[in-house]
Amino acid sequence: MFLIAALTFAADRLVKYWAYATLRGMPGGTYEWLPNIFHLRYATNDGVSFGLLSGKMELLVIIQLFLCAALVIVLVKKRTAPLLPRLAGWLTLGGALGNLYDRLRYGYVIDLFEIRLFRFAIFNVADVCLCVGIGAFALWALLHREQCEFESGMRS
Repeated sequence: MFLIAALTFAADRLVKYWAYATLRGMPGGTYEWLPNIFHLRYATNDGVSFGLLSGKMELLVIIQLFLCAALVIVLVKKRTAPLLPRLAGWLTLGGALGNLYDRLRYGYVIDLFEIRLFRFAIFNVADVCLCVGIGAFALWALLHREQCEFESGMRS
């Protein structure tokens, strides 16, 4: 299962490297893939989603290190958990490590996917993996609520 996180991290690094090497040198740092709908645009973010906590790199690194460590501990301890939540966890870890690498190496996260059809944050492969992983886990947990309550020792 670690392979999921490793492949996620590798895909994120490759795409960000391409953005850094290619998009950064284009006029406006932008390539109009689907004009007025979807652009590839080199951008940096020293915060989290929508620029929240901008300029708080040390705090963000500490939080991300703690959450990554906690996720690894849970994933290793719950090796026999159902497949979907484990896959979601490893996908989430790969995304988190991708953005953590950027913060430690550059002091910011490289973003490149820009939806222009409507105003939305510019994001990257790691962000997509984080959202898909957390969303898949949340959906699984909602659909298997009784199993989650039983395993955690909670009673309704």
